[in-house]
Amino acid sequence: MGTLAALRPAERVLALFLAYALARLALAGDVHLATHAFPPVDLLVAFALVVALRLASEYRRVPWPEGTRDVRREHTMFLAACVLISGLAVALVPRFRPHPGMGGGAATELVLAIHAWTFTGLLFATPFAILWLASAQHIKEHGRLDSRAMLRARRADALEALREWAPLLVLLYAYGLMEPVIGRGLFPDMDPPLGRLDRFLFLGHDPRILLEPFITPWLSTWLAACYALYVPLIPIVAGVVFARRDPAPFRELVLALTLTLAIGYVVYTLVPVRGPMFVDRYDVALDGYYGDWIKRDLLDPNRVPRDCFPSLHTAVSFTLLWGAFRHARRVFWVALPIVACIPLACVYFRYHYVVDVIAGALLFAAVRTVALRALPR
Repeated sequence: MGTLAALRPAERVLALFLAYALARLALAGDVHLATHAFPPVDLLVAFALVVALRLASEYRRVPWPEGTRDVRREHTMFLAACVLISGLAVALVPRFRPHPGMGGGAATELVLAIHAWTFTGLLFATPFAILWLASAQHIKEHGRLDSRAMLRARRADALEALREWAPLLVLLYAYGLMEPVIGRGLFPDMDPPLGRLDRFLFLGHDPRILLEPFITPWLSTWLAACYALYVPLIPIVAGVVFARRDPAPFRELVLALTLTLAIGYVVYTLVPVRGPMFVDRYDVALDGYYGDWIKRDLLDPNRVPRDCFPSLHTAVSFTLLWGAFRHARRVFWVALPIVACIPLACVYFRYHYVVDVIAGALLFAAVRTVALRALPR
């Protein structure tokens, strides 16, 4: 109990969730993880980019001292070498090159190519950027570069930043582990009662069928993009709040996100729901010329079964929007139209019941209250 009390609120939530998940996995016995259960590097690259941007803010704030022209020149040459090495890595490593023929026409392949090159460039360039900015800051503060002193000085900052982000990163990566946990659920699938609740709310009509007259390629593309942008919104909003260098707002946001994800994962195991896409048949296809590849290649392969109730797309995106409204107002206005469309996308693409979306909104409301009370400003 003493160890748990020494943890920060988000770390306590993570510890309790991990204890629950490990107990469920131990009871499950033979466990086989899906390929997407293993952590991708996307979130780690995003985290590294946030650290680099924070170091860049420090770099701009502190001026160069007098008498360091030669050191500055050598340091600029080091930057040129870093850019050259990163460029060669992007050009020569074939596994990170974009692959044409993904479908959706020339526009889709252009978007995929830009995404692949951008991600690959960040993958190789961000570590060099962190090293260059940290060394530049050390030179500004001490007039020369002492590698050992720089590592000692930055080690505490790096460990603290990692500790601040760890609960959120671990919970995001834990999503892939939920498949064996949910697969050994305590209860049968709850799709039939949730389907009946949906029809009750809409006076006997299936809300997904009510949306069929509105299915168009442009709407499918827009909603697919909004649904897919749910993941990038997490490092964007959290990164902007983190860059403020005030730990209180960031800890408030991380606690809210961590609590939302942990509760959602636990409820997945208690209320297993496959989703209307997998239990019902629909006569009208989700026709989306550009949206098809987003749904096929970015959304469907990364889902685990029975992850519907509550809708974490709804709960997490509302939490991010709330955090942006409180601490990053410019990001709030950019994210608002995207987040506003995510609940509709959940039902439109037949991933969720309307009841799932309502449960996600209620989860956000409850977590918001807890986060505000748990961390007094």
